[in-house]
Amino acid sequence: DILYIPAEIGHHGISDTHESLSYSFGYRSYQAMELWESFGDYLSEKNTASNLFYKDPNWNDISSTGEISESAIAEAKSLMQKLLDDNYNFKQWFGKFVTSIDASSEELLPETLHNNRNATIDNFLCELLSSDGLVKDTTCRMSYTLANEYSKFELFVNGNEWDIENVDTKLIMLVANNYSVSITKLKPFIEK
Repeated sequence: DILYIPAEIGHHGISDTHESLSYSFGYRSYQAMELWESFGDYLSEKNTASNLFYKDPNWNDISSTGEISESAIAEAKSLMQKLLDDNYNFKQWFGKFVTSIDASSEELLPETLHNNRNATIDNFLCELLSSDGLVKDTTCRMSYTLANEYSKFELFVNGNEWDIENVDTKLIMLVANNYSVSITKLKPFIEK
């Protein structure tokens, strides 16, 4: 049996016998507050907004000292809008946000080869060429943004921007857009 449960309906599925399996999968939409909090954290971490300041309105025109004027509200909104309109930083934040993984998924990632002395590009290419191709780890989130008037082509993997200098963008798109890539499709990039 297959059971479909619509979005926004809480559920908890378990198998009650050893002869059945229970799988649950889905897509979790981001809540608006989650986006705001993450963007604020990004701005704070990058110290991006340190040169922007809220400017008090002209208090001489206010007869009621306890009133928050429309001009004060407009100034605060204008300041926040400047942060949203900063296309470069917004793109950077969003690339990191949508590819970040939770702590439990991070524990499932394979160990990196950073400190392995045998992990050279030559050894990697030798292994790759003798394999059927690449298969992405299911916990890996990889996305890219295309170049435009305010930023370059960028790759984001598991919440981090990756250095892709001298890497063919077609190769990046091939790997990011596919769960697995055959060695036949990879060879033209390797042989360059």
